[in-house]
Amino acid sequence: MIKRSNAAAVAPSEEVLALQKKQDEIDKRNLARLEEIVRQHGWPGRSLVGEAASMAAFLILQHTDLSSQKKYFPLLTKAVAEGEARPADAAMLEDQILVREGKMQIYGTQVRFDPATGAKLELYPIEDEGRVEERRAAVGCCPWQTT
Repeated sequence: MIKRSNAAAVAPSEEVLALQKKQDEIDKRNLARLEEIVRQHGWPGRSLVGEAASMAAFLILQHTDLSSQKKYFPLLTKAVAEGEARPADAAMLEDQILVREGKMQIYGTQVRFDPATGAKLELYPIEDEGRVEERRAAVGCCPWQTT
C-alpha cells in the first residue's frame, strides 16, 4: 500500500472515492472468506490450494487492516517455514506491519508517494540499510536497482 503525504493533500474525486469504497467492500469479502478457510483448514498453503491460491491469500492480507495482518502473520511465517508459502511474501507483510506501526522496515519492500520529491515514489526508512540486500536475498526478494 502506498501512503500519501499530508503535505500536499488533494481531495479525491467522486470517482476515486467510489472506486475506493468498492475496493474496500471486495477486500472485506475476501478477508471474510480467508478467515473461513483458515478456520477450516489452517493457512492455505501450496499443498492445500496450489501456488496461485496461496499467493492470493497473502495478497488478501496485504489489503486488510493492521490488526488482521498481525493476527495472520504468524500463520504465514509458519507456512513459510514449512515450505508452504514464499519467504518474500512474509517479508513484504512484515515490512508493511512495521511501517504501519511507525517503525523502520527490514526488507525495503514498502514505498510512499512524496510530492516533496517531485511526486516520486520513495522507500520508507529501512533498518540497517547497509545490509538490506543481504536480507532481501535471504528471502528471495530481487535486489534494488540503483540506476
